[in-house]
Amino acid sequence: ELLELASKLPAVHKSPSEDHGRATKGMALAVRAHVHMLAASPLFNGNKMYAGVVNKDGKSLFPQTYSVEKWEDAASAVRDLLDLAESGVYSLYKQYNEDGTIDPFLSYQNIHFATGAANPALIFINNNCNYAEADQNQAPHGYGDGNGGYGATQNLVDAFFTRSGLPIDKDPSYVASGYSAEDIHYTNTAW
Repeated sequence: ELLELASKLPAVHKSPSEDHGRATKGMALAVRAHVHMLAASPLFNGNKMYAGVVNKDGKSLFPQTYSVEKWEDAASAVRDLLDLAESGVYSLYKQYNEDGTIDPFLSYQNIHFATGAANPALIFINNNCNYAEADQNQAPHGYGDGNGGYGATQNLVDAFFTRSGLPIDKDPSYVASGYSAEDIHYTNTAW
């Protein structure tokens, strides 16, 4: 369906500044590529760790048989997106110094602030952003005005498998380093 949708959407809107955030061919192809990559990943491609996760009819929700074809489908989906990018629709955002050289720091920083036609690197755009709140979204909940939007809890971290493919509590070779073992609590006075 996403491939069919991509064939009906414009690669670029006539007025990129006014239509900033509206669906494009690139958006549909990017979502399609992402879904295929996820389906081919070890999480959904022969993952025996989730054999017991079934729907109400008893059908496994995580395919138990590895399929190399899923990687071929993912490569094809990514190639469709890259072909669109290589046609000139997308390119890296670059900001230049006065001497004409590319400034890598400002190019990276300002990719998040340049919008519409000024930023050819944007594929899937969220028009409902308040850039002034970026720091607030990233700060831990309870730290000043922080809302913890990007903060992963230890429970979430522990839910992932180690490099050995085992849960953290079952892998004797797993050693956490660089983190405090003590609970940290922030007092939130903003609310």
